[in-house]
Amino acid sequence: MANRIPLIVDTGDGNKIKELPIGDNLNLTGSGIVGAGNISASSLTVNNVPYNPFSGAYADLTGKPTIPTTTDDIVEGSKKYFTNERVDDRIANLFQAGTGITLQYNDASNLMTISATGGGGGGGGSSTLAGLTDTTIVAPLANQYLKWNGSAFVNSSIAYSDISGTPSLSNVATSGSYLDLSNKPSIPNDIGDLTDVDITSTPPTSGQVLKWSGTQWAPADDITSGGGGLNADTLDGFDSTYYLNFNNLTNKPTYGQNDLNDTTIGGNLATGHLLQYNGTAWVNVDFQPNFSIIQNTPTTLAGYGITDSPTNLTDLSGIASPSGANKILVSTGTPNSYAWQTTLSGLTLSSTGGIGFSAGVTVNEFSSDGTMSGASNSAVPTESAVKTYVDNSVSGISVDGLESRTTITTTTNSIASGITENKNLTGFKAYGLMSITVNNAAWVRVYTNSAKRTADASRSEGTDPATDSGVIAEVITTAAGTVDFTPAILGYNNDVTVGTDFYVAITNKTAGTATIEASFKILKLES
Repeated sequence: MANRIPLIVDTGDGNKIKELPIGDNLNLTGSGIVGAGNISASSLTVNNVPYNPFSGAYADLTGKPTIPTTTDDIVEGSKKYFTNERVDDRIANLFQAGTGITLQYNDASNLMTISATGGGGGGGGSSTLAGLTDTTIVAPLANQYLKWNGSAFVNSSIAYSDISGTPSLSNVATSGSYLDLSNKPSIPNDIGDLTDVDITSTPPTSGQVLKWSGTQWAPADDITSGGGGLNADTLDGFDSTYYLNFNNLTNKPTYGQNDLNDTTIGGNLATGHLLQYNGTAWVNVDFQPNFSIIQNTPTTLAGYGITDSPTNLTDLSGIASPSGANKILVSTGTPNSYAWQTTLSGLTLSSTGGIGFSAGVTVNEFSSDGTMSGASNSAVPTESAVKTYVDNSVSGISVDGLESRTTITTTTNSIASGITENKNLTGFKAYGLMSITVNNAAWVRVYTNSAKRTADASRSEGTDPATDSGVIAEVITTAAGTVDFTPAILGYNNDVTVGTDFYVAITNKTAGTATIEASFKILKLES
């Protein structure tokens, strides 16, 4: 962009149009300049007041105020600033010793000592819960609570039965027992429990079978005494004992046994006697021969001349071949008529070994899985599985269903000034850290895992931790006290296998050797 000189009308020279001579002024009385992108001038007068351009630097200002560099430069009024000394003195004045308590403030070291002076007749009270007269604490465990037992407060875990407002569950939900089910089907335990079987009117005897009377099944003699169907002991439907009875024979000779020369029939002849050779003659004896002693017996039914004996169940009249596996044979209610079914009194048997009822799904397993992770409709949990699942589900749940804040405490060994001791505490997978309390001057750090704590060990006090240092929180105190976090800090365990370990590093900041007690108030956020 080029610099140009404006044109004017020279009224002193015949109103000629000329360039504005150097040294002359451009009179814009009653007018103005608009749209100027840049105005360059060696001096500027505004409303008859010379204006000198300003560099923008604070040092170029005139009339600057005096800024205090130390607290000594400040002229105090009624509202005084605070120093550590004034704060310490103020706190020392606020504390008042109570009964059995003494206070001693050392202004030189800025330390206040609180001591119990009781003893004797009244004592100074107890510094622990276990020392209270209405409290009994025995081997406390993490996450236990104080619970009134009727006479004292005792340490105890919360049982499910202690929780109010729990849902009402049927007995089977906690027992897992079939006996606690409602609307159970009537399952026969004995054949006599079947509605179409009567073994009461005529009690069965050994060897009998169930025979259909036309209306029901009842004990009766089989074709044979053994009940096994037609066999070598049976001819034309009569047992062998029938034919061994001489009176049942046909075409008997007119002479008797005593008519034979080698046969002697005694006067004790009775039904069932046999002739047995005694070495000289055949005599009648009370003897029941065993089929096994019979020599040269056939080994097949065909050997006995029986060619129409059944070899399969379906050879029997009224019994057809089943259409599939896992069927049971039931009567249809019609004489000599049977059917293959998968149900019995509302009970259904599946080909895969499952059990079903007239309604609902088929069950094929009694499961001992305490996690119930399968979420199956075909498995019935056992009593142990249900108990394990319920116990794990309610573990750690407070009375109102929400978690309660808790405090975990640790104490170092007696360590020298500047020495650090690491502590692994039991906390939660994830938690909200609300405050840290120490009993002495200390530098306390909380970490996500032990590896991060080790890597951060060389960091000096007052140096901010790196972004990925694993530091959840840290506090530096000059005396005993509590540091509240507002808002609460989100903490978590970051082990390879996530657990509940709570990793802490504690450095003694007192002037000498001391034990450092640190308490952490946390709220469980993850199951």
